[in-house]
Order: sequence, then structure tokens, then C-alpha cells
Amino acid sequence: MRTIELTASRFRFEPDTVEVIEGESVSLVLHSADGKHGIEIKEYGLKLKIPKGGAKVRLDFVADKPGEFDFACSEYCGSGHRGMRGKLVVKPRAK
Repeated sequence: MRTIELTASRFRFEPDTVEVIEGESVSLVLHSADGKHGIEIKEYGLKLKIPKGGAKVRLDFVADKPGEFDFACSEYCGSGHRGMRGKLVVKPRAK
């Protein structure tokens, strides 16, 4: 399983682009640097709250669909909430 750490803070994810290979098992380990946040990747049906205080939470999935997928903060976190986005890039597996 590939583990990728992300930090959520007003109003961004760091890193804001995550690249994986089709078929990989992925564990996103997320924490907040300030208030409460969330992450949602609609095309994968994934949604998770990220609590304030820095506690780490995990979002595990298999990257079984190649392409580029937006992810966004799913918990209202202030005036810049709508701009808190990132991209999941799932590269096709070499054949």
C-alpha cells in the first residue's frame, strides 16, 4: 500500500496534486494545520472529515480508474472554502 501524507489548511491542501498508478492501493493520511476540514473525491465515492487539532485520519482506496479527478474540502472552513481543491492523477498502468 502506498501512503501519501496531506496537510489541510486554510484554504489549501499540501500537496495539492497526488499522483498514483492505476491499480495501486493508496492510503491518504490527512491532518489539519488549523480548523476542521474534510476531503471528498466524488468519482471514487470517498468522503472523510479531518478534525481540527492535528489528529491524523486515513482514507484508504484502490486507484482503479485512470484519469484526473478533483478533490475538495467537504467541510465549510471559511471564506476561501470553495477554492480549497486539489487533483488526484491516476496514471494508466503500463501494459
